[in-house]
Amino acid sequence: MNAAAERHLAKAEGYLTRGESFYHRAVEEIVAAQTADSTLSNREIGKRFDRSEAWVRKLVQWHTSGSTSISPYSEDGPHSRASSGHQDITATKKTLRDAPIEQIERILDELPDERKKKIAGAAGDAYFGRRVEFEEAERNLTPAQRSEREAGVEELTRPVRQAAAGFATLGIVGHLDQALEEIHELVDDGSLTKKLVREIDRALQRIEAEMQVARGLVGLEEE
Repeated sequence: MNAAAERHLAKAEGYLTRGESFYHRAVEEIVAAQTADSTLSNREIGKRFDRSEAWVRKLVQWHTSGSTSISPYSEDGPHSRASSGHQDITATKKTLRDAPIEQIERILDELPDERKKKIAGAAGDAYFGRRVEFEEAERNLTPAQRSEREAGVEELTRPVRQAAAGFATLGIVGHLDQALEEIHELVDDGSLTKKLVREIDRALQRIEAEMQVARGLVGLEEE
């Protein structure tokens, strides 16, 4: 087998691993390999794919007959379909075991991201395995389960948020104390004007409006 024929068969092998919808393209490469090397027999091609001579002959006859079916097995009933599935598995194993890593990488690059994750998880990658399990569990959560989980997160994070609110409150009180001292100084030295007092008043009104909301939230207005 010459180098050109081998390249065509390598492409055919890649198409065969992608399922029946790529069988016509796979056989195109097989026929191209036979054209590139006139000494290449069906038996030799079958051996290349770990298949029989009859398998190669059937594929070529189906492809050249002008059939519109996606594979030669889709016309022959359940038994042949099962046989095809078994052969597909055999071909996939052979590709993963023997094909150059560059060829496998090209096949994987064309797959959807979700499929890549599942393959990585099935191959034993711990991160992707857990990631696939997590995403599957997320998709299967019911609305009630999501609500329950969110309530649990709220309960867990409340102490942390309350602690942060305590520090923020100390800062607010400190700023107000400083503002009070500065107002005293302005009053003492007589530098305040009507315009300045109105500006301070507007700021105090905004604070008071927010404080009314805060009192209502914690129930202070009922006391």
